[in-house]
Formats: sequence, structure tokens, C-alpha cells
Amino acid sequence: LVNPNPIASFTAEFVPTCEGVRGRFTNVSNGADYYRWNTSIDGTSALSTNLEVFFPIGSGPIVSLSAYANLTLCFDTLTIDFSGQLFSNDSVDIFWPNVITPNQDGLNDCFRPGFIGEFSDCYELIVYNRWGALIFESIGTGNCWDGRTKAGTLMPEGTYYFISRVLDEEKAGWVQLIRD
Repeated sequence: LVNPNPIASFTAEFVPTCEGVRGRFTNVSNGADYYRWNTSIDGTSALSTNLEVFFPIGSGPIVSLSAYANLTLCFDTLTIDFSGQLFSNDSVDIFWPNVITPNQDGLNDCFRPGFIGEFSDCYELIVYNRWGALIFESIGTGNCWDGRTKAGTLMPEGTYYFISRVLDEEKAGWVQLIRD
């Protein structure tokens, strides 16, 4: 019986975040017992099955995975060079709902921006009534507006105005509060 040599393989996912870009590398190797990751990001090296690292905005990393087999003392290494790709979080695709129905049915109960990436901890949301009085404010906490004031007072149906910022993108608009 011949033991096959290990084959190193992995998939990569890049997610923009408040701090930079999160790289998630999932090991899909065959025939190995342990693994070593190496990246061009500050010389990161890890002995783990999978790898998750943050890297700054700019050129992507070079990532290597070595897969080792105990029985055969063989190994295989796969290196993928992502440095030709530019990774950024400065162009966030943001979408805004225009209706909130805070009736606890799990649909449109809370008003917040929608975006691709992990920006819940770094967006700002300020909501005003039609007379310009501040109703709600959430800065960097990931909170959403549930149709109440900060003191918990339920607001009446109507149009409310918001200002929001995700990273450097600012948006002003309106949202309709409907009770049903």
C-alpha cells in the first residue's frame, strides 16, 4: 500500500472592514496531517488548518500553504500571489431602505445602512424629525434606529431625515416610519 503525497490547496476570501481588509484562507488540502501558512503581511507565519489575517489597504499579500504528511515525511506547497490586486475599503457600496416598520415581525424593524463588508462598528447614523430635532444618534456602535428616541419614546408615523457616514462616504436622506 502506497501512501499518497499531500496536495496543498486553499481558497481565499477578502472582506473590506473598518480597519482594512480581512483575508480568510480556507485549507482544502488532501492527504496532510499538519499545515504551515506564510504570508507577505509582516512575515506572518502560522501552524493552523485555516488562516485569517488583516492587511492594510493596498496591494494584496503573497500567501503560501505547506501541507505535511507524517507517514511519508513528504510535503507540498502552494503559493498564490495576490500582490497584483489592489484591495480597498474606500469605495463602499451602501444602500438605504426608505421605509421602517418597527412592529417586531423581523422585517424592516430597524433602520440602518446596508453594505458589503464588515462596517457595523464604524458607521454613524443620526436621525431627525421634520422640525430638525435630534431623535436618534449612533456613532461607531453598529446600532440601528428602531423608531424610538434614545429615551425609548415611540415616534409617530411620518417622514424622518437622516445623515450617515460609513468611512468617508456621507449620505443624507429620508426614511418613512410606518406602523401597522
